[in-house]
Amino acid sequence: MSVALEILKILGGSSGRDGDKISKLRTKTGVTGALILLDAHSYVEARVTASLDVQESTIFVGDVVGAEILNDGGRLRIGEAWSKLPQEWIEQYDANHVPQLENARVRRFGTTV
Repeated sequence: MSVALEILKILGGSSGRDGDKISKLRTKTGVTGALILLDAHSYVEARVTASLDVQESTIFVGDVVGAEILNDGGRLRIGEAWSKLPQEWIEQYDANHVPQLENARVRRFGTTV
């Protein structure tokens, strides 16, 4: 299994409400104090200057303060990633996705709408 798919499974396969997902990954501290995933292809770090709430999501705008290519190879695109995931991972994601959306809606709107 590729490192990128393993990162995807750790971050996307469970909720942060269920425990500390980041502690399972190799990290370093960035300029802003954010954790940088050392096994990722690359990263961009920014200081948030504005945000926009959209349904259960929030869009952030920021000034870039750090960026680096950490590892060789190309980026993993979401369509490519989904085509490589084992069926049990997809089922785990699907099982977690609805409760995560409901939690986000309750936090944002006070109801699941």
